[in-house]
Amino acid sequence: MKKFGKKFGTVAIVTGLLSGILLIQSGEAGPRLSKLNSYLCNRPVAAAVVNGLKNIAASLQLTADQKSQIKTILQANGVALKEAVKNVNELRKGHVATIRQEVVDEAAIRTTEAALSDAYLELSLLRASVYSQVVAVLTPEQKQKLAAEKDKIEASIDALIAEVDPDRWNKIR
Repeated sequence: MKKFGKKFGTVAIVTGLLSGILLIQSGEAGPRLSKLNSYLCNRPVAAAVVNGLKNIAASLQLTADQKSQIKTILQANGVALKEAVKNVNELRKGHVATIRQEVVDEAAIRTTEAALSDAYLELSLLRASVYSQVVAVLTPEQKQKLAAEKDKIEASIDALIAEVDPDRWNKIR
């Protein structure tokens, strides 16, 4: 199960990265990019990912035709992705509210967790589909470069996770 979750997490990261690459390269990020930059001021991990988009975009050297094809794929799936993310977020909030009750209701927690898991699975499948369509547009060389960038991102995430002190809760004053 751990391997399954990591695979779909990678798909989510790469799909998000490709979306960002296209927005940045096309100049369509506009006000959203400005808002994002202000959000990232005190968030070094997120800032590193966003700033890395430019490097990935440059290394892939997408042609105008590829950008157009990928943009079409993202536009065709945008509404479904947005709705799936919204659904996961709403179910997550409900699940957290269920967990934070004074009295533990195991059946309710299991129900909300199952609903959240199902919604996340649907989102993951949609992301995998988009990723598959986008990768089909890339040349073999671009696929290799993207895989190398994905490996770098995963290594960075693994390094950040490794830095988390497992004893941090005992240090709260």
